[in-house]
Amino acid sequence: MADLKSSETRNLEHYREIHRTDPRYGRSSQKLVGLIADAVRAGQATTPGWQPKTLLDFGCGKSQAAERVAKKLGLTHYLYDPAIPGREVLPVAQADIVMNTDVLEHLDEREVDLLIGDVRGLTDHAYFNIATAPASKVLDSGENAHATVQPPEWWQARIAAHFPTVVRLPAAKNRVSFATWPISDTAMRRVVAGDMWRRKDRVKAILYRLGLG
Repeated sequence: MADLKSSETRNLEHYREIHRTDPRYGRSSQKLVGLIADAVRAGQATTPGWQPKTLLDFGCGKSQAAERVAKKLGLTHYLYDPAIPGREVLPVAQADIVMNTDVLEHLDEREVDLLIGDVRGLTDHAYFNIATAPASKVLDSGENAHATVQPPEWWQARIAAHFPTVVRLPAAKNRVSFATWPISDTAMRRVVAGDMWRRKDRVKAILYRLGLG
């Protein structure tokens, strides 16, 4: 399997304890299932020869997001998280798509490139979702759980240092979302309209999809 440089980050023991004691922690990515599936479909529409078969959730937490995305797209999914017993060993050396959600902001700045580099070693096609504001949770050390708080442009530049294509996608407030595969303007309109629809801004979604919004 791949040699991961990010497998022992500074606050890993804190997150092992949080996952051990909080059954709800690490499920936020389940809200992203529709967006991730739409972004993959948009990539396939832009590059018709791209036919992914495997999906790895890198830093999966307790989420079922990868399972749900895989079901929508007909993929085989795998889970990896160094803070969770039973998932701490990387199950595959390569994956057609790697999703990494709500992970990077928990790392020190010096650790960010290590993790992005690890993801790059596993795939050409990655999806990242990153918080851009402090967390409500504080670690036992007294530190905010979001060790690195930076604006979207900073994160895009860090990812672009590893991936040749970085496309910004819709995201919730105080979040930024990227895909590292091409998405045409037409396909992106469908992604944005789908995100509006899920946020119940449905009239605006229809108008946007028709080119009237």
